[in-house]
Amino acid sequence: MNSLFTPENLQFNYFVALMMFFIGVYTMAASRNLIRLLIGLEITSKGCMLALISAGGAAGNMPTAQALLIIMISVEAVVVAVGLILIIRAFRQQGNIDPTKLSGLKG
Repeated sequence: MNSLFTPENLQFNYFVALMMFFIGVYTMAASRNLIRLLIGLEITSKGCMLALISAGGAAGNMPTAQALLIIMISVEAVVVAVGLILIIRAFRQQGNIDPTKLSGLKG
């Protein structure tokens, strides 16, 4: 069985990870919507996860890469949950989710 995480496929995996990273960064930079910013952050982190698991598979150290990936997924789930809670709260208070118009949230 041919695995995607071999040293032969490392260049392709890094290319896909880099494209995902830059698509996420572009999404965060070009949007004026907090939901899209959160989606861009997710795409960026998925690109980093793909690069991490590819490097672990190519180096022959897949268990360590998988352990780090599980930690990243759990931290990412917390970030998404807190981000969505803040977006819902901002929408209920201000009526929109444009980050430039959320002046009422300043501390």
